[in-house]
Amino acid sequence: MIRVLYVDDDESLLDIGKLFLERNPEITVVTDCSSINAFNRLGKEYFNVILSDYEMPEMDGIEFLKKINSTFPDKVPFIIFTGKGREEVAIEALNNGATFYLQKGGEAKSQFAELIKKIESAANENTLKNIRKIFSQISQKGTRLENNLSLITKTVSNILCADASFILLQNKYEELQHCVSYGVGENFKRIALKSGEGLGWKVMDTHEGFIADEYFSENINYATDELIRNEGVVSMMATPLQIEEKGFGVLYAFNREPRCFNEKDLETLSTFGNLAAMAIIKDIFKNIFKEKIQLTSTIANTLILEGIKQAS
Repeated sequence: MIRVLYVDDDESLLDIGKLFLERNPEITVVTDCSSINAFNRLGKEYFNVILSDYEMPEMDGIEFLKKINSTFPDKVPFIIFTGKGREEVAIEALNNGATFYLQKGGEAKSQFAELIKKIESAANENTLKNIRKIFSQISQKGTRLENNLSLITKTVSNILCADASFILLQNKYEELQHCVSYGVGENFKRIALKSGEGLGWKVMDTHEGFIADEYFSENINYATDELIRNEGVVSMMATPLQIEEKGFGVLYAFNREPRCFNEKDLETLSTFGNLAAMAIIKDIFKNIFKEKIQLTSTIANTLILEGIKQAS
């Protein structure tokens, strides 16, 4: 699902725009007629794309864009959608980091069809950019597994506009235990699923992702239900962390309100799950290599000492 923040001081245009854009089932639109209120939203909510008018009384679209870029480190795709057709406005918008510039006017159906294409393109490119960023960090020598997995949960939460994301890894007791998370409370980090329990083991056993639009209609009478209920979980999805048939754990995303995930969201979650599995495999081989180096060093030192003893 692509979540769009649409900002325009003309409320009638906001209503029309929301109506046209949400005809696409992959797009949900939040509107705001105040650029200041919209800016304040960004500190509390995440959006995949920001769509903004240019001429607005409190801040024009480019001032709005500049303020966002100077305040938030994670760049959100920004589209200027305006009736102002001056070339200098378009150039200034693009020079300040706008993803696209689109002029209002003409037949509404074709115009919003073009706008939908721009929104989808901007959102998809942003997802790919974040995938490349995570892959690059995992590939770097010396990066810690916890840091890699933490970046994945934060990115998942942002890209999917989910309230939270977390990873459970399988421990030596055959439990799924909390490893890293983003957006959850401290008590929730105590979660551990015994073999066969909950959504986690369902995806581990089937090797397939799963969406629960209403979590408690899918899972009842598990020891962890109180923790999950107290966290406010409503809708949830999960995907296994696996390489071929070898599973290591589960990557989750959830919402605290009835905001459902779809199959495309699950595909995106699965992609990030594959990155998490890659990070785990890299860490396993790193530790194996380290142990072999230590063993080789121990054997070499022993042989040297034996040689010294024999020589003396």
